[in-house]
Amino acid sequence: MASAIEQLKPRFPQLADFSAAKHLALTRPAITYGYHTHRARHRGGWTAGVPNPDADGIWFYIDVHDPGSTAQIHTQPEIRRLYYQKRPVMLLLLNGAKARPISAALYKILRQQGARDAP
Repeated sequence: MASAIEQLKPRFPQLADFSAAKHLALTRPAITYGYHTHRARHRGGWTAGVPNPDADGIWFYIDVHDPGSTAQIHTQPEIRRLYYQKRPVMLLLLNGAKARPISAALYKILRQQGARDAP
């Protein structure tokens, strides 16, 4: 999946610094990436706990995790639910206001890799 995201770089300038080798953590497995971000200026909700993008920036987190996980990042109520086999897939994304929207491209990659809507 990380190499597929890397291939989006020509279409999405906010992926300029993305590298599969650098941003894929095999121990979790997860992909975390931020470009032109700053500390959140607000409190409350998951967006307050992650880097927030500047107008031309992006921040995202993707993982496949255990269905029984109680980690705060896996308990977000207002997200699209996807599964890879029987494991939940988490995609949290903040796209800067002036950055080309990337969510459709990321969801397409997830689907190509076998992620499906919640049963």
